[in-house]
Amino acid sequence: MTKENCNECGMFKGFQKYRKSGLMQPQGKFANRKTYLVSISTPYLTETIKTLEEAYESIGKDPRQGVITQIKHGFHPNNLHGKDHLMTRKGNIVLLSTHNNSKIACPVVADMDISGCTEDVEIGVKELMGSGLIVARYSIFYGKNSGYTGNSPENSGYSLDIPKNPQTVKALLKNDSFLEALVSRDGSKILRSLGRLNRKLERPILVTPYLEEVLEARK
Repeated sequence: MTKENCNECGMFKGFQKYRKSGLMQPQGKFANRKTYLVSISTPYLTETIKTLEEAYESIGKDPRQGVITQIKHGFHPNNLHGKDHLMTRKGNIVLLSTHNNSKIACPVVADMDISGCTEDVEIGVKELMGSGLIVARYSIFYGKNSGYTGNSPENSGYSLDIPKNPQTVKALLKNDSFLEALVSRDGSKILRSLGRLNRKLERPILVTPYLEEVLEARK
């Protein structure tokens, strides 16, 4: 969905109005805590070994071999499966929208989307260029061009490049400094927050040249 299509349907503007109204904020004991919304668009962060086996069985393929293949491509069972939210270190809430637990009709309205980069997915991400959505790539091609298309992450519409490790994703989504910078749409704050976080990670989360452009789209 392009920026123009998003504006025509009013989805992004409607969501922003909903967020500002305060209706999205947690209630009860969680009242007054900040809420963020992240779309998780890669099955590597939402599936289990069982669901993978069932998927391979449904298409007549050996489920055991299928799971082995997925593990070789970076699948780890300790991912975000079954989670509809995460809590940050400061007790703020990160709502997770997945294909199993969708909270939105379109990822454009999220604060950020995390996607893989199969050829079809890459095409979809590229179509979102101009919408202002910050998309993070979660792929075995971390740090290099796609092995499927040869495209660089920035040319396909990815603003961040995350190592294919679910613990890195969790560390990112629980980091209040990054989340605050994310919704501020301030590039320098995003870079500083990632710099601090990366010092604690085995492999850093990379920023692509497209980040600067995507931040301008919603100003």
